[in-house]
Amino acid sequence: MLELKKLVTMAVMAALSTVSLANDIISSHGIAMHGDMKYAKDFSHFEYTNPEAPKGGTATLAVAGTFDSFNPDIVKGDASAYVALTYDTLMV
Repeated sequence: MLELKKLVTMAVMAALSTVSLANDIISSHGIAMHGDMKYAKDFSHFEYTNPEAPKGGTATLAVAGTFDSFNPDIVKGDASAYVALTYDTLMV
């Protein structure tokens, strides 16, 4: 009885797997949630970017210091600045 159940289960699984193989494969360069895609396959830049933007330069970022971990209770190394503010106290 168990062998017959296994055989029937395998036959059903094989039949169901052939249904998924029957689908046509659709090839596309992208997908859109609503309507047609905004950009063609060979677009050069997004509309919100400037392809003529100046290249090079430097970026200066404000940093309060360096840190090794977001753990405020580390023994070795430096904790991040103001990391204690990420924990809420139980008593006010």
